[in-house]
Amino acid sequence: MVEAIHTAVAGRARYRVLGLRRSESLKRLLESRLGRIKDISRVSANPLTGNLLVCYNTGNTPETIADLITGIVTEYQNNFVQGNPYQEAAPLALRPEISSEPSSLSRGLKYLFAGAADQPLEP
Repeated sequence: MVEAIHTAVAGRARYRVLGLRRSESLKRLLESRLGRIKDISRVSANPLTGNLLVCYNTGNTPETIADLITGIVTEYQNNFVQGNPYQEAAPLALRPEISSEPSSLSRGLKYLFAGAADQPLEP
């Protein structure tokens, strides 16, 4: 599930995380949860490659960090299957409260710009 792919530099490790590829929600969860741990100084997840870069204090090992990542990913996958609290937002076109009719769209735009004033022509 979590594989350390680069650990040559002390205090820094790159991991391949199963499920991270194309998952913005898992990226946000990993960065926020690992970022709260005081022994970890920096976290950067990449949903394009499925890799996670973690900078940590040298008192830890790549294996202990991998265990933390595995726990977060397991929790994410269990919640995703059961109730999906980390579900990504649906695209705007699929949301029922937003109509794609031109009349409702133009009414919304008119509301946004109702108080706008013209800019002066002279510099």
